[in-house]
Amino acid sequence: MERVNSTPSGELMARIIGDLEVMGVGVREFTIETWDTILFPLSLMVAMLVFDPDLTILALLPVPAAMLLAKTAGRWVAGRTTASREANGSLTTALKEHLSSIRVLHLFGRSGVAVRKVDELSGTYADANLSLVKLRSGLRPVYTTIMTAGVLLVVWKGGHNVLSGAMTLGAFVVYLELYLRFVNRGFRVPQMINSIQAGAAAYARIKPLLAPPPRLRYEPPRASFRAGHVAGINEPTRRRPCVTSGPVAVSLQGVTFSYLAGSDPALRDISLDIPAGSLVAVTGPVGSGKSALAKALLGLYPLESGQVLLDDRPLEYIPPAERAARVGYLGQDPHLFSGTVRRNILLGSVSSNGAGIGPVLNAAISCAVLEEDLQTFPEGLETEIGELGIRVSGGQR
Repeated sequence: MERVNSTPSGELMARIIGDLEVMGVGVREFTIETWDTILFPLSLMVAMLVFDPDLTILALLPVPAAMLLAKTAGRWVAGRTTASREANGSLTTALKEHLSSIRVLHLFGRSGVAVRKVDELSGTYADANLSLVKLRSGLRPVYTTIMTAGVLLVVWKGGHNVLSGAMTLGAFVVYLELYLRFVNRGFRVPQMINSIQAGAAAYARIKPLLAPPPRLRYEPPRASFRAGHVAGINEPTRRRPCVTSGPVAVSLQGVTFSYLAGSDPALRDISLDIPAGSLVAVTGPVGSGKSALAKALLGLYPLESGQVLLDDRPLEYIPPAERAARVGYLGQDPHLFSGTVRRNILLGSVSSNGAGIGPVLNAAISCAVLEEDLQTFPEGLETEIGELGIRVSGGQR
């Protein structure tokens, strides 16, 4: 989660869309084109070995050289692919930020600077992409030349065999046709290797954003092939850990935290003791570290140094389930689901049509001081809000 929250949204868009597409090309060529690019040339090699093993070994001498070149070129392909994807990420980030802040840029007369910045990043992306295209396009004739170099050996050795009577002219023509068919597809093998190497470079940019696979014990056999099946839907609900109720003492000891490695710390050597039952307000200007302090208390992000204690227990030694049971947190970006106000309040904790929901609903409305706002909604609790309903203010959210 720290990578997701510390990576610009434009960079995330570039990775999720662009890098995933590059990786998909490598996967597709490895799977779909396996027959056409690998198995078909292999079948031709077997047929040539049946005709004349000695001539075939001689004719295929340039093939290892092409494979070695493809492996060596993989460093260049991967490096230029990474450079191209990074340039695309920088351009996408700039476009996303400038488009979302266009009014501010116009207000302060900075639109020209933004345009020049985008133009510069566009040029960098074009140069990086062109460098990659030049490399991959230039490798194709090299691979073709290496693979067809065996023609000279086939003509020389095959012609000698025909003249000596070791091979008939018809057999030589058939063998030459088989070899030419092999060459026509054989050059695609090193090209496919380069596509897989480019896909690996794109995957390296996506991997840090991937969550580990869930550990599921109650999944039915072949559940991934069932349309509409949600992974983990059959897992039993975890029991809430038994914890003591009441206030918790909090202590921060020399806490230092940065959103990005190498950047200025959002918190620098913070020490703070909050007795149990205290009500503490933390104020400060934008960027002073208020949200970072909350994240440090929650244990969401790893600290550079220092530690957080809850009732004199280090935070890292408290199981996440116990932490969740003892800590309440309301973020500054609440999320609304498409549906009614009622359903957004209940969130499925109790059936919206069941009995006994009145006290729970009323208590939540009273706690959030939502009575006056509900009177302004067209249909009260049944008003549709969220992405498919009307908009509500930030305070109402």
